Formats: sequence, C-alpha cells, structure tokens
Amino acid sequence: RWIPWALVGLALGFRLLTAWPLKQPGYTDAYYYAVGAKQLYSGQGFEEPFIWNYLDPPESVPHPGYSYWMPLTAVLGWIGLELFGDSFGAMQMPFVLVSSLLPLVAYFLTWDLTRRQGYAVLAGLLAVFPGFYAHFLVLTDSFAPFALAGSLCLWAAGRGLRDQKPLWFGIAGLAAGLGHLARADGLLLLGVTLVTLVAQAFPRARSSDGRRVSGRALLAGAALLFGGYLLVMGPWLTRNWLVFGTPLPGAGMKTMFLTTYDDMFAYGRPLTMQGYLAWGWGGILGSKIYVLWVNLQRLWVENLLVFLLPFSVLGLWTLRRERVLWPFLLYLLQLFFSMTFLFTFPGMRGGLFHSGGALLPFFFAAAGPGLEAVLRWAARRLRSWHVPTAWRVFAGGSVGLAVLVTALALGRAGVYTGAWNERDRGYLAIAGWLREQDAGRSVVMVGNAPGFTWHTGNAAIAVPNE
Repeated sequence: RWIPWALVGLALGFRLLTAWPLKQPGYTDAYYYAVGAKQLYSGQGFEEPFIWNYLDPPESVPHPGYSYWMPLTAVLGWIGLELFGDSFGAMQMPFVLVSSLLPLVAYFLTWDLTRRQGYAVLAGLLAVFPGFYAHFLVLTDSFAPFALAGSLCLWAAGRGLRDQKPLWFGIAGLAAGLGHLARADGLLLLGVTLVTLVAQAFPRARSSDGRRVSGRALLAGAALLFGGYLLVMGPWLTRNWLVFGTPLPGAGMKTMFLTTYDDMFAYGRPLTMQGYLAWGWGGILGSKIYVLWVNLQRLWVENLLVFLLPFSVLGLWTLRRERVLWPFLLYLLQLFFSMTFLFTFPGMRGGLFHSGGALLPFFFAAAGPGLEAVLRWAARRLRSWHVPTAWRVFAGGSVGLAVLVTALALGRAGVYTGAWNERDRGYLAIAGWLREQDAGRSVVMVGNAPGFTWHTGNAAIAVPNE
C-alpha cells in the first residue's frame, strides 16, 4: 500500500526540482495566466491589461478577460500567491502539487484495468517522468489541471459504463466541469461522458453480465452528470452572461476559418466561412494533410515518448474489451479529429499538446500489457527467455528511457542552463527606455503582449498581422 504514495513523493520531488530553476513563465500562454493570477491577487478581478489577439478585439485596456481562454489556471496561480507569498515560485506551487497526482491516477487506473501491480508501478513511474510535458506541468498553464481533471473524467465515465452506477457519472460531471474551466475544448469531456451514459442503453455496451440499465438509472446518471458539471461551471457561465451577453463567448470558434495561424492577429478582417472557402480547396486540403502529419508526429513524440508507441498501441488492443477504456478511446478520436480537421492551426500549434495531457495515464496504463505481449511473442521463439524476468528488465529499461527523454526535453528547453530565464529579457530594456522618455506607463504595441505586461507592468497590445 505504500507504493502509490511513494510514487507521489517521487513525483513531488522531481516536480520541485523541475520548477525551482524556472524563474519566469517564458511563453505567451504561461505569461497570460501568470498576469491573470497577479490581477486576482491585486484585486483587479478577471480584467486583462493587454490585448493578445484580434479575433474579437475589445475597445480598450484593461477589459473583461477570458473570452478566448478559460480562468482555472489563473485561479490556481492566485491561490499559490495567497498561500505562499508574492513570487513566481509561489504561483507555481499549485501546479507542482496537481501534477504530482498524475502518477497516482496512472497507478490506480492501471490497477483497475489489469489487477497487476507491476503494470501499475510502471505506469506510475512513466507519469513521474512524462517526457516533453515535464516542465510545462509546473508552469502557469493549463497542462496540469486539465491533465488531472480530464483523465479523472474519462476514468469515471468508464467506471460508470462498466459498473452501471450513476454516481460515477456525477464524478465525471464534476471533473468535466473542472476540465472545461481549464480549457475551452474541455467541453469535449462533457460530450464524451454524455455519449458514454447513453451507450448504457444499448446491449453491446453493457457490462459482461448483461444487466439492463433502467430508465430511472439513466435519468439519475444524467442528473448527476449535468449537476456536477454545472456545480463547477455554473458560476462562470453566469459571469459570462452578465459580462459578454452569452454563456460561452464564441471568439475561439473563429479559429476554424484561419488560413494561417497569424490570422489570429489580423486586425479588422473578419474570419468567416466565405473567406475561408475563398482560400481554395488546394489550400484547405493541403493544410489538413500537412497538419495531420504534424499531429501524428506530436502524438508519437509528446504523448508516447517515442519508444512507447508499439507497447501502448498493442496494450490498448489487448485491453480493447475493457469498458473503462471506451470513453478514453472516444475522446482520443474526437480530440485528434478536432485539433486536426476543425481547429487546424491552433491544434498544430499546441492545442493537441495541451489537451493531450489527459491521455497520458491511459497510454502509460497500456504500456505494461503491451510490453508483456511483445515479450511473450519473443519467448515463443527464444526458448531460453523467462518472461517474468525479461519483463522486469525491459520495464526497468522503459523507465530509464522515460528519464532520458525527459532529460533531453528539459535540456532542449534550457531549464537548467538558464536559457529559459533569458527569454524576453529585452522587454526590461524597453521599459527602462520608456521611463527615460517620461513615458513609463504607455501602452505598448509588441509581439508578446502578456509577456511585456509581466516583465514591465505596462498595458500592451499585440502587433497586428499584415
């Protein structure tokens, strides 16, 4: 029983070692939420002192925020400031703690699927060293909260399908609400869970004992699902209605009509279906094929750590009849389709990577069964092999490779060399020059508006495309 908590302790130690050298957010998304946390901490509420895109541009700064992105990450950063003091390290602490729970999810999910502790330990250790996600999980971005909420939602929905107990759908609803509060595309979680709930009415989706689900149980599951979701999202939907006149501002939907990612910064040029079709079918289909290729590579490298591809795929095939996995498989298909063929350019530029964090515990859970299937195939041809011994050796090697991939990712990002902390340092020089010109509080047009506001305190607006 001590093993899961040892995994959490190991993860916490590694997350702290990863977070400690990072002294600033370092890129637009993380700057955005870090400034948002500072705004909450200073009593400015959910206002934004910058304009970072022109999809639905406000008329002034500051202005009501979060019409494109969601607020949970900023709220977590604010909690860190309140609990641990006014510093970036304090802001990181909630993300350190949340991401340290992912190995626990991977461990118990794997145990629930296989009842094999060796598989569960391997999955937990892979979640401790998650490759290219390692440093993003401890920064002020939606990676950690969405990965935890999303994986719990999919697991709970799978338990509801397998065990046919409405309470699991209530838990899934709460988790879906948290996932949506972290990311706009978290609404997919609610959709997947609803499909899973309805699937109970079909004989092929029922548990192995063939029990029929009553209409009353389905209604109870639906009530708990939407009740849990609205318990989390209800206050935010109400706020949006009062501020924007709609519960879900539609700025993000316009990104379906981008012909290049930089169109997000096109000022005064509306993004419409008519304009998108005018691009021509050659451009449209060419972009989809290109992004399909890129996203397949991203899924392979970022979510499967390169070397896990054959083992996780084979493991998922081995476990395909496990109903606990069905919501995950549906979500994987929906997420990949959405981030490739609908929200093509945002999906390629990070949408799939951000939301793919919810997939990690499932890919890691499938790695153990897949590895053993490969070893049993080899043992039938190499009679000297002892499968349990070989499995321990190769499982240990897999953890070693995960550590190596994680170390390479951290090195590439410049986490321990100090290169990460030198990003955007030129903004401080600009702020100094403005003060010399007696224009220290000017609104500045700049490439990275949230980053400029973080480093200088000035309001900023993005340089328009074209």
